[in-house]
Amino acid sequence: MPILPRTLFWSVLIGWNTILWRCWFAWRVRKPQDWWQAAALGTIVLNLPIPAEVALLSRVMGGQIASTWPAIWLYAALISVALVPVIALALPAPPSEPYAFTKGVLWRAGARQASDVQAVVAEDHYCRIFLHGERSTLVHARFSDVVTELLNADGLVVRRGHWVAAGAVTSVARQNRKWVIEAAGQKLSVAASCVSQLRRSGWI
Repeated sequence: MPILPRTLFWSVLIGWNTILWRCWFAWRVRKPQDWWQAAALGTIVLNLPIPAEVALLSRVMGGQIASTWPAIWLYAALISVALVPVIALALPAPPSEPYAFTKGVLWRAGARQASDVQAVVAEDHYCRIFLHGERSTLVHARFSDVVTELLNADGLVVRRGHWVAAGAVTSVARQNRKWVIEAAGQKLSVAASCVSQLRRSGWI
């Protein structure tokens, strides 16, 4: 194909599959742990119709793709495999070793390492610390100070006065026009200013 139809061909093909992948992840991923399973399954399900898409687009653009279906599936599989290390490098890595507390607000609340903390919710001049085993305790502290102690932990501020550990998240779902996180027995609507950070971290 000439350069302009060829450019349009690839733009439409890549754009269409980008939309499919976005919809696929929105449907399959409800918590951060779902991401890799959804990606592996999507590599099979979303790559299956690619030869038909290529054939249809090539006819629309006035060209003729000579490659057979098995060859196109092979190319799609190779591209998918090549993207895995790129995406893996882009995802935030967990701390190399657990961060232990030997003093501070969280230590007084009964947490000995970051993985003990499920969520933190500000309540006036206090913070409620949710720990493993469905335990919670109220401590006199500023929310910002507690979040600073959790700086190296795998978690995010999802709205003002609410911090949630990634391991505590049981679902992330779209409800009406808002994202809602279920964690530590609570349902929390995500602030609009925090959505982009959740996307970068793979929560959404």
